[in-house]
Amino acid sequence: MEKYTEILFKILINGRGNFETIYLTFENTTGMLKYFKNVTMFYEHIVEYIATSRDCSKMVPVIILRYHRPTNLQLTERAEKVEIEQRTDEKYTKYQITNIYNPKVRFSFTVSEMEKDLWTCIDIRKV
Repeated sequence: MEKYTEILFKILINGRGNFETIYLTFENTTGMLKYFKNVTMFYEHIVEYIATSRDCSKMVPVIILRYHRPTNLQLTERAEKVEIEQRTDEKYTKYQITNIYNPKVRFSFTVSEMEKDLWTCIDIRKV
């Protein structure tokens, strides 16, 4: 899984010329603990890249991650303009990540957590 995660990550950070949007769905597997760890690490890797890369110009501008919960995703301390809204069976968390080298480079994140079917969707868009 780690090998494929790195391949996917390279496509995300270099694929702007070929892709406008990348939509990834992570399904449950028999190795649940490893699955949860990989989804969390993949998300954290994206956040860290956006915040610390010297060049985000090749990054795909729209990334959508969908996965089955639970994972231990935490709101990053780099999050700005945080908005949290709880609806009847869904929780929305919206925030932005700004690049430390170029503050004009920003990505918005919208995390939708569905309580009924235990799916989470993370929508990442270049602002």
